[in-house]
Amino acid sequence: MHRIRAAHLDIGDHSVWLELPSVVRISHLVAASYPELVSLGSKRFEFLANDTILPEHIIEQIPDNFRKDVFLLGVAIHSLLFGFPPKTCQPGEPPSWSCDADQTGKLSHLYSWFGKCLDVSSADRFADAQEMLDSFNESLRASDLGPNPIERLQRFRRWKSVRELYREFNIQTNCPFCVYLRSKP
Repeated sequence: MHRIRAAHLDIGDHSVWLELPSVVRISHLVAASYPELVSLGSKRFEFLANDTILPEHIIEQIPDNFRKDVFLLGVAIHSLLFGFPPKTCQPGEPPSWSCDADQTGKLSHLYSWFGKCLDVSSADRFADAQEMLDSFNESLRASDLGPNPIERLQRFRRWKSVRELYREFNIQTNCPFCVYLRSKP
């Protein structure tokens, strides 16, 4: 979504759907912010299902929808990996990263990544989800936990190109791109 400059603004356990091993779907887009489209505007926050308190709710910061999404994604990923959301210091405060969440230390290669996702200062967070993902993947590559997780996920990729897919299923269409693909050896 961030690549097309759209922000979700309501990411949480109610809006992230996993289909193992590698499919993730996002729902609850009613509060999303899309550039150049009419949206609910400031009233969209009345529709949020997420009850996570963002640092921006407490500390005056320049609003940045993408960095808000980064924070909410950090909370969601924390919940997925550790089985619970990050803790708050006091009720009514935003959650914060603590390495105490990782009792076994198996995810120590992600500590600085979580720290950046859940930073109180929005300016110090990842600029958007793409930057966040690139850093996450780099953290996984740099870990010494055996075979690279990115490479393991690639095993589930059956076709290397659209051309292979069209050939295997003998897809016939008059689309100029498809005709071109069929003409190539």
